[in-house]
Amino acid sequence: MIFYFDSRKIRIRAVRVFMPVFLLALCACGGGDEPSGEEAEQEFLRIPSSEMTQSFPYEGGSASIVFSSSDAWTAEVSAGVEWMHVSPGQGEMGDNCTIELSVDKNEASDPRAAMVTIRSGSFSETVTVTQDAWLLVPGSDGPDDMPVEPW
Repeated sequence: MIFYFDSRKIRIRAVRVFMPVFLLALCACGGGDEPSGEEAEQEFLRIPSSEMTQSFPYEGGSASIVFSSSDAWTAEVSAGVEWMHVSPGQGEMGDNCTIELSVDKNEASDPRAAMVTIRSGSFSETVTVTQDAWLLVPGSDGPDDMPVEPW
């Protein structure tokens, strides 16, 4: 007895049988990775790069930092730094959260630096604050009272 196989018919049958099985397996694997409900909301803390460093003259001064936060936030000055102050120290979520940095006069002959850390949810960002040194010229009371000698 001789059997003849039509390979085209076998291929069509294979596609008809295995295609539904393949699609079922593909559908069963997907869909579980999508967050739903509260998980779909993304947490964020966005501080513009232009706000990440603040520089002050030796006289001191103040500056505002505006940022966005998806959660309640806190702002804290580096431990042991008494010449810089941040207000307010905490706030609610929003697109226009604002903190005010104020820096006291630097009467030392060295420049100084400190950090302000802003935390919101699982995020934290650090703003670097620097202040120029007070330059004392011999025979003067400071940089504003420099003697001018005629040529």
